[in-house]
Amino acid sequence: MLNIALPVWLQKGGVVRLKNAAQQWWADLLTFTAWPQKQKDVEQCHDLALSPLGWERNLDRYSEETIAQYRERVRHAFVNAVDAGSTAGFKRIIARLGVGVVDIKERIPGEDWDVVALVVTNEQEQAFGLLMRVIIRDYGRTCRRYRLHTDHVAPVSVQTADISHNVMVLEASI
Repeated sequence: MLNIALPVWLQKGGVVRLKNAAQQWWADLLTFTAWPQKQKDVEQCHDLALSPLGWERNLDRYSEETIAQYRERVRHAFVNAVDAGSTAGFKRIIARLGVGVVDIKERIPGEDWDVVALVVTNEQEQAFGLLMRVIIRDYGRTCRRYRLHTDHVAPVSVQTADISHNVMVLEASI
């Protein structure tokens, strides 16, 4: 912020009010002229300015996506486009967008060679199912078919107990 320093003999009365008004005017002018540049920053831009930034990066907002998720996708669009070609990059894209750890299985026995299985938990499927489909559409390889497989984790408990019993063996011969 601009700080105007007045000489000692002018630090009272109308001159001080004029100095404060000038400082405020310059601060407002700086804020006004910096506003267009802030709209290019994904973190600071207005929600309405986010759509053109997404369009510029070849992204569309899907129907159930929150503005925070869309902002994250737009923010990482360039890095995600670079990582789109490899399995490790695909894992980084998924982790970067907040889905978590996903297991990717390729060349599954008994399946066609081009099928890729993305193994997610049930919670990930419920929370990020549509986002995962968008990630596959935007960053998946065109020569592959992707399938979401959900791992259902169910707790199993086995109890052991000592069972006492009697055994009798009868043998008959002729």
